[in-house]
Amino acid sequence: MNIKSKLMRWGLPLLAIVLAASAARFIATGRPAQTAVAAKQIPATPPPEAVASGTVAGAGVVEPSSELVAIGAPLAGIVKSVDVRVGDSVKPGQVLFTLDDRQLAAEVRAREAALNLARQNLRTIEVEVGERAASLKLYESIGDVRAITQEEMTRRRFAVQSAEARVSANKAQVEQAAVQLDQARTQLALLTVRAPTGGATPAAPMSVLQVKLRAGEFAPAMQLSEPLITLGVLQPLHVKIDVDEADIPRADLRSTASVSPRGASGLRVVASFVRVEPLVVPKRSLTNAATERVDTRVLQVVYALPANVKGFFVGQQVDAFIGALPTAEGARSVKP
Repeated sequence: MNIKSKLMRWGLPLLAIVLAASAARFIATGRPAQTAVAAKQIPATPPPEAVASGTVAGAGVVEPSSELVAIGAPLAGIVKSVDVRVGDSVKPGQVLFTLDDRQLAAEVRAREAALNLARQNLRTIEVEVGERAASLKLYESIGDVRAITQEEMTRRRFAVQSAEARVSANKAQVEQAAVQLDQARTQLALLTVRAPTGGATPAAPMSVLQVKLRAGEFAPAMQLSEPLITLGVLQPLHVKIDVDEADIPRADLRSTASVSPRGASGLRVVASFVRVEPLVVPKRSLTNAATERVDTRVLQVVYALPANVKGFFVGQQVDAFIGALPTAEGARSVKP
């Protein structure tokens, strides 16, 4: 018992010390060598001095000259066919997609049958009116008042008036059936969605930028976060530039703008002025600049990129530099 007690008293602590030393040695020898390497810092490419001087900077987005044309479904239904693909050029009035029309086509046929029935009933009543009017005229032509009673003459006159009233009612029924048929045909035509024509949309061919539906899918008749089909005129492309409200007084908005895509400052083109959006709106994109406030408002100015320009795509962010007006000190210095 003495030997066992000594082993328990001194053996277990010695074993723990040996295991701890072995673990420390294993960790020290198995740790990979670490060499401090300085991180490479690639600074952002500043704009050329000729561009940066005397300009107002702004961020913008490339958009079609027609702006984005969002296409939805006027009626909810199952998509029967999609007649366009991304990249296609469509003309105004061209079919984009069609919805399942079996139910409305059957309703149109039912309305046509109802209209034909109403017309046949009208013709029947008109014949009856003619018959009763001829009978009344025959009785009125009898010279002897004793041949027919006054009561019979009154009854026949009221019969003619009743038939004429029924003719008017049947004419109204025919008109109602015709209106219902036109309504059904209009709803049937709405199942064929076409490219916009007239209005604010230009008559130039538009390109299909995005298609978000397939045959067999359900197309809801509601405003969606992403349109079913997106169209736009790509010649020329426009750039909508946000000018900070603090820079509006010194920006020459009608001058040309130097525009370059994000990440490609070497590609710089000159855009021409198109229009100024007269409504100052809250800024939606943040750049995390130290001087930027989340409640900043911007004025949106639209510029046109050169024709057939390369390297710019719809929805792409760009950096822009707009010409600046001379400062008050500069204006005073140039006065004679």
